[in-house]
Amino acid sequence: MKKAVFAFIIFLSIGTVLFGKLHYDQKLQNISVEASESMVSEEASDEEDDSHAESKDNVKSDEDQLDMESLVTPLPKELGKMLITAHAGNTKLSFVSVGSGAITDYHDEGISPWTDTVASELNDYYGDLFDFHVSSYGDMHSLNFIINDHHKEVASLEGDIYLIEPLMGNNLYRVGTDEAIIHLRNLIGEIKERNPHSYIILQPSQPIPNAANLQDHMAEIRLYAKEASIPYINHWQDWPSYNDEELMQYIAEHGYPNEEGHQLWAESILSWFKDE
Repeated sequence: MKKAVFAFIIFLSIGTVLFGKLHYDQKLQNISVEASESMVSEEASDEEDDSHAESKDNVKSDEDQLDMESLVTPLPKELGKMLITAHAGNTKLSFVSVGSGAITDYHDEGISPWTDTVASELNDYYGDLFDFHVSSYGDMHSLNFIINDHHKEVASLEGDIYLIEPLMGNNLYRVGTDEAIIHLRNLIGEIKERNPHSYIILQPSQPIPNAANLQDHMAEIRLYAKEASIPYINHWQDWPSYNDEELMQYIAEHGYPNEEGHQLWAESILSWFKDE
């Protein structure tokens, strides 16, 4: 009888151990399956997130392109295309302003020149698209500009965009219009030789009080621009007339713009480049 009880105890112990092992193995298998399912789920979630992020990037890229196309609407097509291409390629355009002392604070009066304002606001508007350079030749007239090879100096900058004030204010009573146009052609020719893809824009000098001759000279420059198919920003339409006393509010005694004049000039240039 004792042997039977002892055998039963041994059998029961072995059964308990086997049952426990089977239960433990099943538990491990369940954990493994759950872990595998979790990994698959996380991978699927990660792929979905990546796909969603990529989709968002593509949408953002498309939106950026559409935004630029909208921004360049007021510009001539060739210039607008140049900006769109630069934006798409994440490259900057070199923007060179050329002119007299009227494009800077030439007399160190502590004023903010229109070139600074234009540079800041255009980069804000077009997303930091330009590197700006200002080439000012003070009170030099166009003949000395050419004699001293400054046209070659300007061309060597190899700008993508040139905004040129052809020194007509400085030429007044010193260089005739026909000669000044020859000088301007020399400058543009030199620029195009160095960089055939550069984009040229012309503009008048600042108006000078009671200087009717300047208005006549600038009319000839405007006609030349039209015949040569060069864009011309006629900011004169935003200034008071040369024989209007109100003009003295914008032009200092030395003939260059004061703070108010620079601001007016800047706003006129910006209105050409921006859809406002």
